[in-house]
Amino acid sequence: MGKNLLVLGMSTLPIRRDNEEIISNKCCWESLSEKVGSLGECRKEIEYYSQLEPVSKMIMEREKNLNKIIIFATPETQKKVRFKYQGQEKNESAVDFYLSRIEGVTQDQVLLINVTDDNSIEAIFKAVEAIRKFWKENETEDPKLWIDTQGGFRNLNLVINAIISLLKNDKIVPNGIYSIKYIANSKEPNPIQDQTQTYRIFDFVSGINEFSRYGRAEQLEDYYKSTGEKVALEPIGMMKTIVENIQMCDMESFDCNLAAFRNYVKEKKDGDDNLLDIFWTQIKDDYGKLLEDSCTGLDIIEWLYKKKFYQQAITYIESKMPKEWVSKGIIRYGTSECTLNTIKNSVHKNYERNDNFVISQIAFECFIWTAIMDKKTKKSNIKKPLKWGRNQRYMKEFPENKIDVTVTEKKDKERKERKKIGEICNIQIDSNKYDNIMDMLLLYKLLKNERNNFNHMSDSSLRADQNTLGQAIRMFIECGRKVYE
Repeated sequence: MGKNLLVLGMSTLPIRRDNEEIISNKCCWESLSEKVGSLGECRKEIEYYSQLEPVSKMIMEREKNLNKIIIFATPETQKKVRFKYQGQEKNESAVDFYLSRIEGVTQDQVLLINVTDDNSIEAIFKAVEAIRKFWKENETEDPKLWIDTQGGFRNLNLVINAIISLLKNDKIVPNGIYSIKYIANSKEPNPIQDQTQTYRIFDFVSGINEFSRYGRAEQLEDYYKSTGEKVALEPIGMMKTIVENIQMCDMESFDCNLAAFRNYVKEKKDGDDNLLDIFWTQIKDDYGKLLEDSCTGLDIIEWLYKKKFYQQAITYIESKMPKEWVSKGIIRYGTSECTLNTIKNSVHKNYERNDNFVISQIAFECFIWTAIMDKKTKKSNIKKPLKWGRNQRYMKEFPENKIDVTVTEKKDKERKERKKIGEICNIQIDSNKYDNIMDMLLLYKLLKNERNNFNHMSDSSLRADQNTLGQAIRMFIECGRKVYE
């Protein structure tokens, strides 16, 4: 037999004005069948006077005990009032009358939390701490949390939602959330209704919001696992995998899994899950161009930028964009693979892809700026005209359509010299977009170096702060859009 904790909000007593008699009602619930351990044919009916009696008594009947009750009580529910109960004069508060109606619960099992519209935040945290303490003390005895939303003050539902949200990190979730379903003009007892699934819709909405803001899909996955609906788990699992790729800066897997999700969206049929379909448009809007066959690396970088995945954005820029520029014909070169392999071997970069190596060498030779932040002035380079970062030799064109590949050698303790080890020839770019392409390449170099400094935890380099890094990525996207036009 587990340990049970109930949270409720106390209501004032239903007293007739004409004769001060407390009003009685009847309610019913399905009693648990001891043979099968699930809802059976047996219906339990009771007469009740306090609005909070039914759910409490149902839990007592089903679970055999109530070990702790947390009551949110306004001043009105703690004030003594005169009323008649079964012909007897009473002078009790709503809280005291309720407790007198629940057999087997002692005063030390009750936590009374004073609540008003002005102190609801304090009340929420008191309740959450009490629930956490109960869980810790009874973690080996199958603790269960039950919530009665029937009565209480005006903001009870908001308070309950806050409590549920705050307990998620502790993996404490309600086993049941209940209220009474009043049926007007009915002579039948009012049934207790299970609202647990209704409240789980808030989990769904929170999951959608979390996904839209941060790209994370864990809450959506938790929601569908809790409801037992498996249809939606496939796309949610795919979204979760994509986010994991992003977090691990695994851009190869990211591209592969994004392509798989793109195909899933194209083949998806409406009506697989009504609730998810309501928000499916929002999911499509969030991924936007990433779900289209025309998606470019620039689209992906912009998506990462909007999510503030800056480190992942510059990783994608460094690893993926050179190949895209070459495949789109934005930058072309004519150096043979054999020659490139010889040059790469000379600088110990055999591991680099040809396109990445070529673009990096162009960026290295064509620009004098090496970092987003100027080491001397401690100010951002990108606040200056980007043309200032260009080597004079390449200000307007690539002379002879080539660049030299050089390395720095030490002649002695004081002198350094650049030594040519090869050249990349037949470089071609659109002359009408020369400045835009060169600006894009400069930002590529600065962002690549920023990523390398971060990865190597370099103390000697002056790093850009988050805001400046975001500005540099934004500028890269804007330059790229002009080039891609």
